[in-house]
This record gives sequence, structure tokens and C-alpha cells, in this order.
Amino acid sequence: MDICREFLPISQLRPFAECIWYSPAVDSTRFEIVPDGSVDVCFVLSERAPRTLLFGTTTRTSTYELESGVPYFGVRFRPGSAPLFVKDNISDLTDNARAVPDFHGLSAEELLEASNMDERRNRLESTLLRALPHSYDRRSTVLSMAIALIEFRKGNVRLRELAAECGLSDRQVERLFLSEVGIAPKLYMRIRRFRSVLSHLQDPPDDEPLSIADIAAFFGYTDQSHLARDFREFNHQLAVTA
Repeated sequence: MDICREFLPISQLRPFAECIWYSPAVDSTRFEIVPDGSVDVCFVLSERAPRTLLFGTTTRTSTYELESGVPYFGVRFRPGSAPLFVKDNISDLTDNARAVPDFHGLSAEELLEASNMDERRNRLESTLLRALPHSYDRRSTVLSMAIALIEFRKGNVRLRELAAECGLSDRQVERLFLSEVGIAPKLYMRIRRFRSVLSHLQDPPDDEPLSIADIAAFFGYTDQSHLARDFREFNHQLAVTA
């Protein structure tokens, strides 16, 4: 069930934060997390036990057990941007959630006291702006270039080609992605291609729909079984048609 509402952050934060999100209190306690290469800061607005969590990127579709009747609030960073704001080792967070006392001084208790959603967003955005470094090293620029190319190609790019475009060796790109995104570049490319297919299946174009075999070819898979195998490895169901 999709219960998460997403909002664009203020313009200064949009290069780094994909969205500010909010999940209202509901009776359901199951929330599906699909791999996307992002890191989230999550505030659990529980009267009984307010807490702040860091969610690393995931490599398999999983189900998170929500606390019934409790709102959740947070920010989703764009792939590679979390290290600008999160002090923890990003690769240590992969497939993991970690409790922290606060996020740059902003706590779940403080957000719980806010009178409405707009006030919560203002407090979180102000915290993010204060935490944002005033300058970025070459590593951040190169990573942004690599991620943009992967996004443009919908994940269908080879590591050697990516490294050449960035002026780095394959090994340097590997180290860069592990430290800044939390996963190896080849896995990140597979995740972005998987997400591209998933978006196509969930929101197909208005013209004549493609078969799974045609979709596999369009997104650069060797065949339909290759596409199906990726979905299995990401623990996500693929409705196979002719």
C-alpha cells in the first residue's frame, strides 16, 4: 500500500534531496521498500517512543514493519548526496536501518511538538540548509556526472564506459560508489535499470503496450529471462505476459 506523500524541497536543496516525505498515522503496519539507491533520514513521530532512524539504500525489495497509528516523516537524499549530510559510513548503512539521537540537532521529539506539517517541513529544511557544505570537492562533481549518465541511460551503461566518461579508472569508480552511494556501481546500474522497467510497467505509455520480451530488449536486457532474473534477485514480482 502506498501511504507516503512526497513534497519537493525548497530550490536550494533540490540538487541533493529528492523529496521531503510524510506518512500519516494508519492502522496498516507493512510498508514496501523497493531498491532505488537512496538514503533516507526518518523521524518516527511516536508519542510513546519518538526516534530518529537512518535508512541506507537497499539491494532487495523488503517490507518494513511500521508502528501502528504513528506518523513518519523524513527526507530522501538523491543517490550520492547523503554523505554531504550524514556522518555515518554510507556503505555500513546499506540494507540496514540505524537509530541515532538526532539529525544535526533536530530530534523526533522536536518535530512531534510542531503544530502542523508546514512547520515540520520548515524545521527540517532549515536543518538541511545549515548542514549543507558551502563547497564540494571534485569527487562530488565526478559522482554527479556518473549518476546523471546512468540515469540518462536508464542503467544501461558499462562500467568501463562510465569510468572513461568520468576520467577515472574502473577501480576508482568502484571506490567512489561504495563510499558515496553505499553500493558498487554495477549494482547501482542494475537497480536503476530495474527501476526504469518498474516505472514503465506501473505507468505504461498511452500507445500500444509492449510485451515483457519487448520491454526487456528496449531496456537493454539480453532476453526476457534476464529481465525476470533481475526482478527475482531484487525480490520483486514480475507479472510476465506474452
